[in-house]
Amino acid sequence: MAAPAPVSPLIFRDMLVSLGYRVVSEDEDNWALFKADAEHPVFTIPKDGETVSLAVMMPILHRLKMDDLTYFELVRKVQGVVPAAPPGSTAVPDVTPSP
Repeated sequence: MAAPAPVSPLIFRDMLVSLGYRVVSEDEDNWALFKADAEHPVFTIPKDGETVSLAVMMPILHRLKMDDLTYFELVRKVQGVVPAAPPGSTAVPDVTPSP
């Protein structure tokens, strides 16, 4: 995976939530997210800053085995932006927000 565009802590947290993780704990500085059946069940996401640093994001994305396409699709989904359909496609993308 190439270095992704950094996103805000809320967007990054919501990306993990859309993958089935849930916030199980939080304090003033961090969220702890958990998913019981995941290969890596716990991640900690810092709340501070305009964007999450690549030093925090890249190890998490690597552990999730997330490729570039999936990353950008999740960013668009979480931000509520409808991704462009591939040329010639008549499919309507699923952008149903996660609960």
